[in-house]
Amino acid sequence: MRMWTRVLCEDAIVDRGKESQADLKNSGRCFDAFYFLGPSDVRDFFIRPGPQTLTAGVEEYFARRYATDHEFMRFYSPKKQAEWESRRRAFFVFYAIRASANYSLGSHDEWNILRLLNRRRLAASQKTGMLAGDVGEQIAGFFDGRQIDPAAFHLPATQGYAM
Repeated sequence: MRMWTRVLCEDAIVDRGKESQADLKNSGRCFDAFYFLGPSDVRDFFIRPGPQTLTAGVEEYFARRYATDHEFMRFYSPKKQAEWESRRRAFFVFYAIRASANYSLGSHDEWNILRLLNRRRLAASQKTGMLAGDVGEQIAGFFDGRQIDPAAFHLPATQGYAM
């Protein structure tokens, strides 16, 4: 959310003395593109050091962090065995199955902000005879190593933490 706060606030600095572009104020003009983490990105992170499967990679990562990171070890070393198994399982399930922007409420908020910024950019770039605006003015988006398809820019994500 820090990045999006910057997007929305720093435009005011960019806009000084540019009344002709007043419609584009706070439309994320400091950014050309954004990238959302996807399942392939997570898989690549965990298998890059050597394991051949995501399962083995997550297990190896957990063991390495547990052995070298005191805070990590403390969190995953509760006094009760059942609690340890529950926390470890939750870690494994998240990183092996759900780790991506799809399962991040903050990412859903960021997606919805991006939609609003692109809608604002389209409206501001509309000229006579155009049904919408200039799609070339939109912020480019990538998810899981691929460019996001045009229709997706018009669909909201589930609300995240935003009120």
